[in-house]
Amino acid sequence: MSRLARLTTAGAMAVAAVIAFLLLPGLQLWIAADVLTDTGELRHVTLDDGSAVDLDAASAIAVRYSASRRDVKLLAGQAYFDVAAAADRPFKVTAEDVAVTVTGTAFNVQLTSRFVSISVRSGAVEVTSKRHPFIASLSRGERLDVDRSSGRIARERIAPDDVAAWKDWRLAVDGVTLAEIIEELNRHYSGMIVLQDRALAARRIAGVFDLRRPVDALRAAVSTQKGSVTAFTPYILVVSGP
Repeated sequence: MSRLARLTTAGAMAVAAVIAFLLLPGLQLWIAADVLTDTGELRHVTLDDGSAVDLDAASAIAVRYSASRRDVKLLAGQAYFDVAAAADRPFKVTAEDVAVTVTGTAFNVQLTSRFVSISVRSGAVEVTSKRHPFIASLSRGERLDVDRSSGRIARERIAPDDVAAWKDWRLAVDGVTLAEIIEELNRHYSGMIVLQDRALAARRIAGVFDLRRPVDALRAAVSTQKGSVTAFTPYILVVSGP
């Protein structure tokens, strides 16, 4: 084989390796998931026991039911669960090493790059963790954020109507960082939002934004911090500080 042919082959293999690296997480998620959504897609499903699950955009769950248990794993994004009551058959949702157990209630579980968040709309749930020993009971209008790296927990009140506000295409935030808002908007925007300013990323924002218009929502959120949004292509938005 000539040197040019070897270089061409090596280049093709390198490109293939990069493509595989980028696509592998999505492929693994597709294989593991029983239900998943695309960017900007919301989906409602009813499980075998009558429990209802709403999935946010770019979210996925795996369902494992047996005669004695009802187990659901949140693989990506977030989901809202309206659980059919069954006292002898607990309903358990896991996200990373955090588990939420109930017999019948309505609650939201979110998995972000930094946190596992649980918020309760009605009833009560019990939250546990394998890596970080704690047990927390949450009732209507309560939210718990578990830091995925440190295990630190933060508990706060939340308006019950704001639990899973995304079901109505609303992003309702109060004291959430711009980085977290962008992570949510990225699941509704058919492109990429890039934020490299660490100081701006840490700014905390309160407001309600329309998830059906993620670009407008982004500009509105960034404008509260006097930042700017630049479109480099129709699919790449770059957020800059003032």
